[in-house]
Amino acid sequence: MSVAESVDAELRVLAAASRRLRTHGAVPGGDGRVHVLNATYLVAEQRAGELTERVRALGERTGACIELTGPWVPYPFVGEV
Repeated sequence: MSVAESVDAELRVLAAASRRLRTHGAVPGGDGRVHVLNATYLVAEQRAGELTERVRALGERTGACIELTGPWVPYPFVGEV
């Protein structure tokens, strides 16, 4: 299993819903990093700290640079109109 798949699987456990989004390829700045996972997770507010800690631990364990942003408006989880 790839690091991206492993990270996604562990974060999905904390989420009520999740969506994989299109990756952006090479990271701007020319430092050679490649964007390999772009995902959004619908997490209850009371689990936000747990999510933050899990992301930190995953970064340490895998050596991956994992960027956590948000909270964001949950647009990816709204059904089509």
